[in-house]
Amino acid sequence: MARRFSLPDALPPLRGSAATVYAILWLPLLAIALWLAVGAAWYGVADGAGDAYSWHALGINRDPGDGALIDRIAGDELRRADVRRGDRILAFDGIPMPQGATSDVQDWRIKAHLLDARGPIRLLLRRGKDQPRIVSLTRSTEHGDALMPAPG
Repeated sequence: MARRFSLPDALPPLRGSAATVYAILWLPLLAIALWLAVGAAWYGVADGAGDAYSWHALGINRDPGDGALIDRIAGDELRRADVRRGDRILAFDGIPMPQGATSDVQDWRIKAHLLDARGPIRLLLRRGKDQPRIVSLTRSTEHGDALMPAPG
């Protein structure tokens, strides 16, 4: 008759050097695991809340290779303002957008500005060789939802 493997009902008590080794190894690891879990939760909340203060809240998705170029739009407000894919953002509420603006620093500057902004956001846009024009847009989670619909 073969013996089956089973776990014991209880672990033997740790005493002496075994308890010391256990404490030295596991207590710092527990602290690190808790720190990482809290940090990941905070990052997720901060990043998710940040979407309300991003381009998506305006209904705009920028080109990943050239952040000053509009890649996608969503929402009636953008259509009424005649904002189209391929329009170039020259300035955002007076903040100049450098050509090929892909840096996170630029995104953080704009998010920080949106945190304090009240009322419509003014974009200075250029389409092709046309004259630049100013478009006023309102920030809304509905724009972001239309731009990035939730997965089924």
